[in-house]
Amino acid sequence: MATSWPSDPPGNAPFTGNGLLILLNDAAHRANSMLVDQSASGLHNDPLVDLARRASSPLPSALRKAMAASAGLTVGSLDQQSTAFKVAGAEGVHTLNEKSWTPSPSDTARAVETITAHHRSEPTTRANAFTVADTRYTLSQSGRWARFVRKSGRWRLDSTLADRLDELLTDVDPSDG
Repeated sequence: MATSWPSDPPGNAPFTGNGLLILLNDAAHRANSMLVDQSASGLHNDPLVDLARRASSPLPSALRKAMAASAGLTVGSLDQQSTAFKVAGAEGVHTLNEKSWTPSPSDTARAVETITAHHRSEPTTRANAFTVADTRYTLSQSGRWARFVRKSGRWRLDSTLADRLDELLTDVDPSDG
């Protein structure tokens, strides 16, 4: 059953009838999740996290393209944000978008040693990112570790964030590096 408004919003309104239906649908899904799953409302999310949350649900491709365009992103970048949200929530989106920074020399040395011991290959190190083949481990400024894998030429968050690097190595096949 198609839903529509009795009349479209005025032409000078900063929204459309279709936009209002999308907003109404999102609000209904949030309310249902809060009721059924005891999920948080997500109303405190910053705009990028909220965009990733919306994009993490099944959407028609035209809507996905429109969302990406309105945010100034490519569909591929929107998909990266969406994956990060699905895998690790707001923290995953923030980690994906965090600017590079340089950890202490001792943190860098420990990371290289741990990754080399597991993968039997020394990672390429660039600031807070340590890469072996198609796997990248990133240390966030909050001190948590993230694992990304390269798929279709893009880095995608592959795990929840961990307090220790070795927690992310347990389910990675060392022969992949």
